[in-house]
Amino acid sequence: MECRRLEITIVSANNLEQVRLFGLKMNVHARVFIGGLPEKEKRTPTDTHGKRNPVWNYAASYTIIESMLQNCNTILDVHLYCTSKSGDKYIGQVNISLKELFDAAGSPPP
Repeated sequence: MECRRLEITIVSANNLEQVRLFGLKMNVHARVFIGGLPEKEKRTPTDTHGKRNPVWNYAASYTIIESMLQNCNTILDVHLYCTSKSGDKYIGQVNISLKELFDAAGSPPP
């Protein structure tokens, strides 16, 4: 079974929707996973300073089975949440096709 390595860095988010009532400070983290598999989830630290413009510079790496790259339905998901004592509040998400991502990057080195 042939595999490839995916290394990504979740750098930042900008101008997020305010999801806390009364303009309370937002503490934001990202959850990153592939193909909807929660066991593959990685989580950034919570940014406590950026408010609506969090910064993480969080590096994550995954081993990807080559067959996953042939399927347009294999998605890299990045979900953003505001952390609070009453539970995490969903802010939004970004979904990227792994096939399109790897196709845009070109062929792997020999």
